[in-house]
Amino acid sequence: VLTSVSVVTACAALAVVAIVGDGRGLDGPQSTTIILLLGLGIAARILSNQTASTIAHRQTSEALEVRERALAETDQALERVREANETLRRSEEHLRLVFETAEDGIVELDERGVVLRTNEAFVEMVGLPRESIEDQPWTALASVITGADESFAALRTGGQSQISRPGGQVLYLESRTSAVPTVPPRTLLLVRDVTAARVADQTIRSLFQFLQ
Repeated sequence: VLTSVSVVTACAALAVVAIVGDGRGLDGPQSTTIILLLGLGIAARILSNQTASTIAHRQTSEALEVRERALAETDQALERVREANETLRRSEEHLRLVFETAEDGIVELDERGVVLRTNEAFVEMVGLPRESIEDQPWTALASVITGADESFAALRTGGQSQISRPGGQVLYLESRTSAVPTVPPRTLLLVRDVTAARVADQTIRSLFQFLQ
C-alpha cells in the first residue's frame, strides 16, 4: 500500500513539475534537476517503506517462531503433567488395592486418635460396618465393639487384645503402630489376627503338660 501511494505521488509530482516548468519557462536542465530530486526523494521513500516492511515481516516471523516454540514447550510440559498424573493415579490405585486386600487390619488415625479410614480386614475383625468405624474416636470405637475386652483401647498404641464371639469363639488380636510423617501427623495401626498362633501355642502347652 505504501509503495502504491509513493508511485501515485511520484506521478503527480512529475505532472506538477511539467506544468510549473511550462508555465514559468524553466529550461531542460532545471526541470531535469527538479525531477531528479523528486525521483530521488520518492525512491528513498519507497526504499524506506520496503525496508520497514521487511523489518516488520522479519520481526513478525521471529515472533511467530517464538510463539511456536513456546506452544511446543507448553505441549511438552502438559504431556509431562499428564504422564505424571497417570503415574500418580496408577500408584494410588495400586496402594488402594494393597490397602483393601491386605489380610491384616489397617487403620489410619489422626493426631487426636480419630479413625480416618480402615480396610475390609479390620471391618471383619470388629464386626462393625465401615461407616460406624471411620470418623469415630478410637476410644468410642472400643466401647461399642461387642465382646471386646478392656485392653482393646490400648491397641491404638500397640499391644494385645481379644474379642469374644458368639458360640465361645475368641479372636486374639495384636497391633503395631507406625508414625506417618505428614502435616498434620498421622498414625498407621496394623492389627493382626493371631488366633491361630495363640491356639497352636495353647495346644502345644497342653500336649507338653500331657506328656509330662
